[in-house]
Amino acid sequence: MQSWGSLPRPIGSAAFWLIGLGLIGYGVWAVLEIQSWWIPWIFGADQRALSNQKFLEKTYKIFPSSTGHPAPDGMHFVLNLLIFFVVVTIALGLLETRRRSPVGDKPG
Repeated sequence: MQSWGSLPRPIGSAAFWLIGLGLIGYGVWAVLEIQSWWIPWIFGADQRALSNQKFLEKTYKIFPSSTGHPAPDGMHFVLNLLIFFVVVTIALGLLETRRRSPVGDKPG
């Protein structure tokens, strides 16, 4: 018999649902980052977003800024990449666990 370390946990286990809760949390964070940085840069920013950019004028930018389209700074760009990597990794892991979990498994 194999240990739990090499087998996927059943879908009904607490670990599966806690990881799913983490996916929701990181997913919400990713949506907030898109709303705060990428939408204003692509489609233009409102006055509130432009006033917040005054605090970030001297930060490193990877993408060019233009009038009304503030670019994300380098720190937020790297942070966004990491958040999206975490969301994709957790989602793929949960899908794989769900795919491998036997249908009749009872919560452990």
